[in-house]
Amino acid sequence: MHRSLRSSLCRLSAVSLISILIISLPSSPSQALTWDFWNQLFKSPPPVPISRGGSRGPYFYFCQITPDRDGNVLGNRPTLVWKGTVKRVELINAGEDILWFKDMTTATPLSSRIVDSGRETYQVTANTALEPGQLYRWRIYETYYASRVRDTFLTIPFQVISIQEREKLDLPKSELASIERADIFAKANLWSDFWREVLSIDPPTAEVNRMVDNTFAQLCPLIETTQHLNAKAVPSSPQPYENYAFEGQPGQTIDIALESDDFQPQVEVLSPQGTVLPKEAVTGERRFPSAESTSTRFQTMALVTLPDRGTYQIRVKASNGEAGQYGLRAVWRW
Repeated sequence: MHRSLRSSLCRLSAVSLISILIISLPSSPSQALTWDFWNQLFKSPPPVPISRGGSRGPYFYFCQITPDRDGNVLGNRPTLVWKGTVKRVELINAGEDILWFKDMTTATPLSSRIVDSGRETYQVTANTALEPGQLYRWRIYETYYASRVRDTFLTIPFQVISIQEREKLDLPKSELASIERADIFAKANLWSDFWREVLSIDPPTAEVNRMVDNTFAQLCPLIETTQHLNAKAVPSSPQPYENYAFEGQPGQTIDIALESDDFQPQVEVLSPQGTVLPKEAVTGERRFPSAESTSTRFQTMALVTLPDRGTYQIRVKASNGEAGQYGLRAVWRW
């Protein structure tokens, strides 16, 4: 569905909406939330979420936004965008030579309406001459001490496209507007160049701000996990459930998508005081026919606006003591 969950719920009855969901529910939670904020600006498809850098231990969070999984860039001025707090970023070549670096201890994150402490978004662009067809790497330090021989770091590889590949591309002309240029970069899967172009718009429009915030939220979900719900997980409760904690602020809205091949998942969001918050939710099924049989995937989508500051809980439940595998994905939405 290409319309937002909120507008769909307002315009359709529960019966008709579930009928549509049975036909058109996405095959995974990562596809369950709409990209209307993207389609208003671009003709090209949106970026595909990459494998998460995730958490390295209880204190270090890093989520890579660009370069993407292909890691191709057009040429000079490669751009790195991520969520999380790091100490230092380096650009190195295949010979491990440091071509460029930036101390991030006093860096200012990109402005955002999403309050997500510890997961702020940062951007660096290296003004460094790079060779076509060559491999390079970003090196990201969780900690950095000049006196140490080695520190903890992540590496993100990327490649500058060759001259031959560049000649095949329909590259944007300099006189085009930034959004048009960015759309051409997106079509060519040059996401480093796409984000450098978009984030250079000054001042950005409200539509651009909404696209940026929501796309970052999609690429770096608040929660994304696959777990097994045990029927005896909570002996004192007639319904098994599992909780996922997150920090929220007044007025923030969270989109939740659940799926299971084993049971119809249910979701609740508990306030910092432990009360169940009102939500807009729909449930449905997606069927996968095969030569032998037809399998069914149960799905639930919910939209919740947070009233207060504090620690919230997403509660995943199953009725009638059911158990089995499920997938959960939760993202901020603006």
